[in-house]
Amino acid sequence: MEYTVQRTNRKTISLQIKSGTLTVRAPLNCTNEVVEAFVQSKKQWIVRQLANYSASQLDSSILQFKNIYLSGKLVQLQFKPNINSKLLDGVLQLNEKYKENPKPQLRKYLYKVAENLLFFECERVAKILSLQYKQVALSYARTKWGSCDNKQRILLNYRLVMLPRHLMLYVVVHELCHLVHHNHSSAFWTLLASICPQFKQYKKELKQWGQLNHIY
Repeated sequence: MEYTVQRTNRKTISLQIKSGTLTVRAPLNCTNEVVEAFVQSKKQWIVRQLANYSASQLDSSILQFKNIYLSGKLVQLQFKPNINSKLLDGVLQLNEKYKENPKPQLRKYLYKVAENLLFFECERVAKILSLQYKQVALSYARTKWGSCDNKQRILLNYRLVMLPRHLMLYVVVHELCHLVHHNHSSAFWTLLASICPQFKQYKKELKQWGQLNHIY
């Protein structure tokens, strides 16, 4: 994890994230080892804050189809002749024939990724929680990240693969909990909290990524 250290005449260590850059403010006599240990102890918070910053930038390169999000990280789009869509060295390559209107091809690529990743994670997490569902399928919904009906069928928004992993898994766990409680009663939230104690924070973060449902 990259960061800048600023040592001043202070007694404690603090973190600041500004414009997507992490700065650590430390006492003059604080060693690099102590700084690194502090950063690692706050890693989850840092990752969430950086992800939130990324989400706030959706109105620039994402709208212009210069970049795309995969697992919460910005991935550059590159157009080349005579190729099939593929992720190579952190760059998503598309056939140049889609350059004028890349959205349909991007949706196709994301859907394919989602079929593999979301189905795998839903099955994996369900086994851990000893829960069983009848069916899982992908959704193109614009307003919901997921749903679970009373016939134990789960729908997951294919755009979840664009979100940071912890938010994707939160949605999966949320819908699996509906296999036990088919509503948002206090019993449901209690169950969810027992599995995902940070669910309130994750709910807030999820709202910041909602724009993706109206872009792709």
